Amino acid sequence: MAQHRITINHKEYTMPKVSADDYMDYLDASETINGSTNAGYKREHIQLMCEWIVRLYDNQFTIEELKDREKGLSADEIITEFMMVDMDIAGKIQKKMEDIQKNFTVIK
Repeated sequence: MAQHRITINHKEYTMPKVSADDYMDYLDASETINGSTNAGYKREHIQLMCEWIVRLYDNQFTIEELKDREKGLSADEIITEFMMVDMDIAGKIQKKMEDIQKNFTVIK
């Protein structure tokens, strides 16, 4: 994914990886600015995603390690990882249903 860039006074600046903590702070600011009209995530949503990712990986790492700016996942990666849980389960269900259909015999 391309990094976001802005130009100020003829100098280009690149936004670094957005950490989960920075994103949660951004969400707080966004909610203050936009009020309840913002239909996006809130701080507590991102925190809950982090907690569940750690739990689903059986606490092999901590929330702090997951959110670490340098070594952890970025905010978008955390959201994607959380969403992938549903996609993974749905894929497994679909595979089982296909296997059942293959083994199903019609009696005439």
